[in-house]
Amino acid sequence: MAWLFILFVVLIGAGLPLQALVNARLGVLTAGSIFASSLSIFVSLVVALVFLLLQRPTLPPLDQVVRLPAWMWVGGLVGGCYVIA
Repeated sequence: MAWLFILFVVLIGAGLPLQALVNARLGVLTAGSIFASSLSIFVSLVVALVFLLLQRPTLPPLDQVVRLPAWMWVGGLVGGCYVIA
């Protein structure tokens, strides 16, 4: 089973450079780069939520999440800026 996860990681890593090309083409064919980036991030959110629901973890209470230090939100900020760039 471990080989399946390794294969998944290798394929995703190999496909990562295509993300910029796909988003650029999507931007040309639609309303521009910000729309393409937003759509890409939305699809990423849906995929992440599906995996989260399949794992069925115990989620922290919302009040605990909103009290997290501000610097812990930087990962999402950087990821969004990366996709937009």
